[in-house]
Order: sequence, then structure tokens, then C-alpha cells
Amino acid sequence: MTPPTLTIGRDVHPITPRVTGDDDLFIRMDRALGVPLANQVIWRLHTPISVERFTAIAERLTRTPVNRVVRRSRMVLARDSWVDAGSAGGVVVYDTETVSDDSLTDWLNSCVTTEFDLTTGPVWLFRAARLTGGGGIVSLISHHAVGDGWSGVRNVLRAVDPASDPLTLPAHAPSTRADARDAAGQISCITGNLGRLAVDAVRRRDRGSARPVITSQSIPRPPVPAPHGIAGEQPAHPPLAIASFDSAQWQQTAARHGGTSNALLVAITAGLIVAAGRATFDDAVRIVVPMSRQNPADDDLRANVTVGLHLDIPTDLSRDKNLSAIRALAKQMYQSSGQSPDPLARLQPLIQSLSDSALLRLNKDAATPLAVASNVGEFDGLFARLGTESVKDVALRSVPQHASPELLTRLRGGIACWLSSTDTTTTLSVGSYDPVHIPTQQALTKLVTDECARWDLSASLW
Repeated sequence: MTPPTLTIGRDVHPITPRVTGDDDLFIRMDRALGVPLANQVIWRLHTPISVERFTAIAERLTRTPVNRVVRRSRMVLARDSWVDAGSAGGVVVYDTETVSDDSLTDWLNSCVTTEFDLTTGPVWLFRAARLTGGGGIVSLISHHAVGDGWSGVRNVLRAVDPASDPLTLPAHAPSTRADARDAAGQISCITGNLGRLAVDAVRRRDRGSARPVITSQSIPRPPVPAPHGIAGEQPAHPPLAIASFDSAQWQQTAARHGGTSNALLVAITAGLIVAAGRATFDDAVRIVVPMSRQNPADDDLRANVTVGLHLDIPTDLSRDKNLSAIRALAKQMYQSSGQSPDPLARLQPLIQSLSDSALLRLNKDAATPLAVASNVGEFDGLFARLGTESVKDVALRSVPQHASPELLTRLRGGIACWLSSTDTTTTLSVGSYDPVHIPTQQALTKLVTDECARWDLSASLW
């Protein structure tokens, strides 16, 4: 099982240290909306990592592409650039106090409170602690703008492999002349894409393309609160539930119901949405499935190389455990992903050229997805073991930083699920971004436990 990869891409620009449209999304979430998104990878170890080895990995992380900050362009329409952050890029902490097993989630959430700054640093935190019950915990959390999940895996691989050559961003921003060339390229790209949008619209009209399935037809999303006062509300940690399974049992469960690991993840995600009260088994829900567009070349400096594909799933397929039908729908989604140009992709260069205030006005009613199902696949052994450590299991998640329940309610999100595997263990991380229907960790844990039991999966909760 390997991370799914798309060979076609939305970003037609060469691979450069320029901020891409995908990077810009996460930069604007931070700079304009005030809700930075962070990625967190967590290793549970059978024995604590030594301070010396932890420090050596941290030092090597400073010589990977995660160690980057933004430099604003000197010219209108020219894209901003990434430069190496140097010593300001990361924060490295080895806790002196041990962490109890029942406060592990609190410790993980405390990592999320780190203040990141995309222009000055830091942009990542590498932290470790010993567990009172034995073993250790290691967390790497970074701003999503400096790298998505798949980029993060590659950065860790570079840091734990002594034979890996350093790969860093340029120390300085491009020249004014380079900015002028980039601005000209952006103008050409914007005008060309607007023309292509018109052609795409005509083709869709001629084909009579159907409208996408409406998410949660019978149960409306939570009401949108008034915007006043939201920014000042107290931030809260979105609930998190992590469950580990024997990999063989997970695969056997998927096969028994005619599907794959991906199909089982999608079915569980849909089941959780129904169990939370956001849909019924008479609905169809739209699930965002992240797919990597990573270039296999080792010198790929892009931070975000993921596209979210839309998979519309009738929820009765989850109820009936019909993984073969879900698998067929997913296959159709993958095959059609390169056939129908994404209008948003066409608009990305134009969107990237807009000011923060203009973008906020255009997206005042923006909402986060109802459901995300991200299967990272089986980790490389070197990554899973942090090089040479004795690792129990590995989990990962994306989490909004500094978001209040009021703001999360306004964004009308639902749940996000991440699946990852080592050679023996499969781990499911579930985050709730719906303070109305899933307000607490206890409520989320019960949903996850019940859904796993529905599939006869023996879950070991963190």
C-alpha cells in the first residue's frame, strides 16, 4: 500500500521556490482568516529516543525544505517566494517531565499551540518526551503552508537518513528582474486560463453534465453565527481520537466486504458523518479525498503537492458495508480526475494575485469540507522507525490552530480522517471540526469506537 499519486497536475509552473497556488491557500488561511492549519506526525516508541539522536535529527531537519519562510514579491502579480529560514525555522524541545498515557492527547494538543510565523519563523516544532508507562513520544508539527503530509514524509526521510544530501531553499528572494518575469508569466497564465474556462463551460453545457450530489440533503449544516465577536473568542483544541489496528485485520475486513483499505476508510468516514447526525442513510455525502501530485524527482521543492478530489458517496453503501460499490465509485473518480478540468485550478493564478481583503470579501461564506478521508498508505520503514528507533505506531493529522468553537461553527466543517500503516499496525486518526454535533473528545471517541465495532474491528485507542 503506497500513497496514491496523480501523474497530472493543476500547477503548470516549473518547480521553483515560488509560492504555488496550493501554498497560497494555506498562507491566506493564516494571514487573512487567522486560522493557520498545521500538520502533525506522531511516533509512539517502545523505548524513549535518546537526546543525542533526537538532537541530530532536529539539526538535519533544518537542512530540508520544511525549513522555509515567505518573502513578499517586489512587484504586483509576481508570486511570493520561499527562502531558507536558517536557525529561526524550527523549535526543538525535549521535555524534562514525563507524560502520562492518559494525558497523551493533551500533550499532542499542547504542541499545536506553538505560534508559527511564515515570514520570520518558526514554522515547525520537533518535540519529544518520555512516557510514564514506558516508552516515548515524538511529535513533528509544521505549518501546512511549508509542507503537506507527503512533503513532510520526505523531509523526515532526509533528516533520519545520514546518507541523504541536504536540500534547502535559496537564502535570498529572487531579484526584481526575476519578479518582473514572473509577473509577466502570471499575466499570460491568467488570460490563458480565463479563455480555457470559457471553452470548458461550453463543453460542459454540450455534454449536459449533471450537477454534483448535494451534501447532506436531509439535514442542514449548523447555522452560521453572526461574524461579530468570533475573532476574539477563546481558541479551543478540536477533539481528536486515534485508534490503532492490526494491519492484517484491517486488510481482511476490507477484503471480506469486497473492498480495499481506501474503500474501508471512506465507508467509515461516511458512517461517522451519519452517526454524528450530519446526514442520514438516505443521503449522499461528499468526501474530499486528498491525492498527491508529487514529482518523483528528489529535488522537488514544492511544499504542497496535493489535490482534493470529490467523492460523492451514497451513505447506504456504508450502512450495507458495500465496499465493492464504494471502490467502483472511487475508481471512477480517479479516472475522471484528469478528464474534466477543475475550474478552481484555472482560477488559481488570478486568486493568488488578489489582496487579502478582496479574497475575504469573495469568500465571506466559505466553508470547510463536511468530510475528508486521507489515506497516506504504508510508511517507508525508515520514516516509520525514525531511522533506527523501536516504534509502536505512527499517526498523523491536520489541525487548525487557534480556532475558537464559534469560528469552527461558522466554517461548518465536519470530520477528517487520516489512515496510515506500518508493516504491522494501521492507525486511524479522526478530528472533529464540528463543535455543534461533536463537541468533545469523549463524544468523538464514542463515535469512533462504535463505528469500528460496527465493522468488527478491534481498535486500540491511544
